[in-house]
Amino acid sequence: MPPVIYETVAWLRHDSAIPFPSQPGESEASALPDPARAAYAAPLAGAVIGAAAGLVIVVVAAAGASNFVAASAGVLALIVVTGGRAEAAVEALASREAAGAIRYGVLAIAVAVLLRASALDALLFRDTWGVLFALAGACAFARAAAIGFSLLRPASPEAVAADQTTLQWLAIAGLGLGIVATLPFFGLGAAVAGIAAAAGAVALVSAFVPRGADGTDHFTATAELAAEIAFLIAVAAFTDNP
Repeated sequence: MPPVIYETVAWLRHDSAIPFPSQPGESEASALPDPARAAYAAPLAGAVIGAAAGLVIVVVAAAGASNFVAASAGVLALIVVTGGRAEAAVEALASREAAGAIRYGVLAIAVAVLLRASALDALLFRDTWGVLFALAGACAFARAAAIGFSLLRPASPEAVAADQTTLQWLAIAGLGLGIVATLPFFGLGAAVAGIAAAAGAVALVSAFVPRGADGTDHFTATAELAAEIAFLIAVAAFTDNP
């Protein structure tokens, strides 16, 4: 199989709670992808995860549920598939300065869930199948933006910096998937607005969230969540005002 398949599976193993088996040539199934070498495949893994949650939305909506119930089911599916990785990072950051008072983390997660569900609910009024692709595009670009910023500003001087080719392919994959997934259903303006909002969200997060020098992945996971929410809200807002 092409190398991109192996790299995508490696990222899916890292970003999801699904126990993917080891691939030919891998020493162990838990091997993590190298962002400085294989970052280009991360948006592909994000698109797969987003599409899986989007498919849940389509199925629940087709079963006759209201738009908000279908959107909420999709958000729940996204959390289950990823093992709550981003939500756990947000909770950890929100409660870090509160002496373990997890109520702040719970509040932050509740707001994040409601924002995603509300954005998907708004998009469902426009196009049911379009929500699947919008969520795939959001997750793809969110992964690209978060990893791109983490590579540009690594956690420590010892971290391996990505070369320009890696960053270029990462940008191409993230932008391409974000635009292609959104354009057919919501138009070029919505795609561009979503990408701009997502990039802005990651830039904002990069100014306040630590890079994970202590071995954690708070920055990437939190930035991914912020970018995904910003992407969906921007697309939903722009489709109401084409």
